[in-house]
Amino acid sequence: MARFYREEGHVVPVAMFDSPGPGHMPERIEGEVEILAYVAQGYGGTTYETALAQLQPFDHEQRMVWMLDLLRHGPMEGTTRRDLERQLTIFQRNLANMWEWRPTPHAARIFYYKATQHSSLLARTPELAWIPLAGGGIEIVPSQGTHYTMTDAPHVNVLASHLTRRLSETPYP
Repeated sequence: MARFYREEGHVVPVAMFDSPGPGHMPERIEGEVEILAYVAQGYGGTTYETALAQLQPFDHEQRMVWMLDLLRHGPMEGTTRRDLERQLTIFQRNLANMWEWRPTPHAARIFYYKATQHSSLLARTPELAWIPLAGGGIEIVPSQGTHYTMTDAPHVNVLASHLTRRLSETPYP
């Protein structure tokens, strides 16, 4: 979105939510089993290794049932099979895009929200990737939750309040 505005001649601040970047990327995960294990450790109160061991012997259908059960008994109780399949597809595309993307410097300020609870497989200091690219400076804000849960209630309310306040204080054309 910021690139679109830049191409139109505007310089606007950017908010980033625990985003990895060059030199500070997560461990590479590939395939359905690894992706579901990763998501399970983010949302389901299990470790990546435990989820991986549980999911490996399952076929696709069994993995979907296992994951839906985990999500429905956790933070995403209304999740449907269709939701899960769609999210899996989006996650796979996002992973591919993340590894191919080459960010460029950004002239305006970056508000970087960093999860306070570290998730396995993620870089410990992803915010460091953005410091040299933040032409307008960077504000690193500790945010409650994990990489996944920081944008869930109640944490997202704190993020929204902070971001609203900071954007109203930040001059931009």
